[in-house]
Amino acid sequence: MRPSRWFFAIATSFVIALSMSSTTSAQAPLLVENFNYPAGSLLTANGWTAHSGAGTNALATVSPALTYTGYPSSGLGNAVALTTSGEDAHKTYAVQSSGSVYAALLVNLSEASADPAGGYFFHLGPDPISTTFRGRLFAKKDASNNVAFGISKALTAQADIAYTPFSYALNTTYLIVVKYTIVDGATNDTVSIYINPTLNAEPASATATATDISQTDVNIGSVALRQGSAATAPTAKVGGLRIGTTWASVMTGSTPTAAQNVVDFDGDGKTDFTVVRNIQGIPDGQVRWFTNFNSSATTQAFDWGLATDFFVPADYDGDNKTDIAVWRPISNNQGSGNALSLIHISEP
Repeated sequence: MRPSRWFFAIATSFVIALSMSSTTSAQAPLLVENFNYPAGSLLTANGWTAHSGAGTNALATVSPALTYTGYPSSGLGNAVALTTSGEDAHKTYAVQSSGSVYAALLVNLSEASADPAGGYFFHLGPDPISTTFRGRLFAKKDASNNVAFGISKALTAQADIAYTPFSYALNTTYLIVVKYTIVDGATNDTVSIYINPTLNAEPASATATATDISQTDVNIGSVALRQGSAATAPTAKVGGLRIGTTWASVMTGSTPTAAQNVVDFDGDGKTDFTVVRNIQGIPDGQVRWFTNFNSSATTQAFDWGLATDFFVPADYDGDNKTDIAVWRPISNNQGSGNALSLIHISEP
């Protein structure tokens, strides 16, 4: 048996990564965009579509990637440089007609406008996007170069934008989450932002919540980067974009790379053969993970989790080795009243 550490966490929801069982699956993000193509690459050559100003200050990748400790897309791929009066582009994903859509991104501003309304540089929308922009993310600065971020559902007038205090700085990377919640009815969907939130559970309250909720609702299916007017647009780098339908789907797990396969438990860059089985005679429905390591052809059996758990293996500690993990829903009679995550972090 290899040496190991154990991690125990409680959260209201926790699902990410790919399932290792044919009978149980975990929820993955709708979109992960780490801009993992060479610096100088045009977004429109990599799955994005220009919907305004095509070819003018065309959106392109820059190096290095943005980093934020603990965020699963930290330091991956590259970033995108946003300037003023240029191309705006979007990317689509599966349209959502209920629940919430979470858009997490890393943002670093080198400049922002002092205009009272500021300028927006990121938003969500339907598919096709048209001009129905929702969840607009704004930025502005004060006379001392302190930065405030803002959110609106749809409008751009100062009175319709909910701004944070001027508590943020230029040339600093922030993790921002835009949450769009679809509510039954025609004009009542809600939009909020969270700035540098806790990663393991959605905060009880948002950093700011849009006030213009009476604007038309949409089914969310696209995400966009915007380069606005010279008078109001911030100059920014954006990276580590993740879209999902739960907090956990954008805040936990990792994205496989050439050096880290989906179930690579020993970090050799090769997927390991793994099955999870109910073992007759083991109490409480416990399951056993059987792994055949590709690098050595040796086999390990490890008891972890229950048959009713969701199997959610992923690289939770960033060491390029998959960790055995399960997620136990609230419905499984948790004494704490919360969902439960159990992660076994291996150290070969």
